[in-house]
Amino acid sequence: MYKEVYEAKPFYGVNPAFVIFCVIAVLITLILIAFWRKFDMGSRFFFLFILIFFIFIISCQAYTSIDAKRKVYNAYIAGEYLTVQGVISDYTLAEEGQPNLPDSFYIDGVEFSVPGFVSAWGYPLNRVNGGILEDGMCVRICYIPYKFENVIMKIEQLE
Repeated sequence: MYKEVYEAKPFYGVNPAFVIFCVIAVLITLILIAFWRKFDMGSRFFFLFILIFFIFIISCQAYTSIDAKRKVYNAYIAGEYLTVQGVISDYTLAEEGQPNLPDSFYIDGVEFSVPGFVSAWGYPLNRVNGGILEDGMCVRICYIPYKFENVIMKIEQLE
């Protein structure tokens, strides 16, 4: 009998990189507005170019991040995921003092990484951040292969 330990939920948050780009774009906009008349024409165009560049980067970041999260979660809801069942082996902890690096482990030859920070990409908790996964634990994991990783969408532990 398996007990559900984790199941992915829709992600409605924002990516930290997106927030940083937004803050930078707002700061550049405020500088541009405050000093617009003091700048010569060449500097105006330079700041305008930088502003447009950051808006473009923000838009691309937001689109790709939201689109990727939507694709992965919708695939999970549609049942388009793989399942592996077995004993966790070769659980490797992130380096000491680096809690944001991923832990990694294998189940029946399938490699997984646990990112170690709040993430839209499935199960987020490595051991340092309170994760429960460890060597020898018998689990069933539902996952979606996406780009270069296996995104953990559901974890069930053998009782």
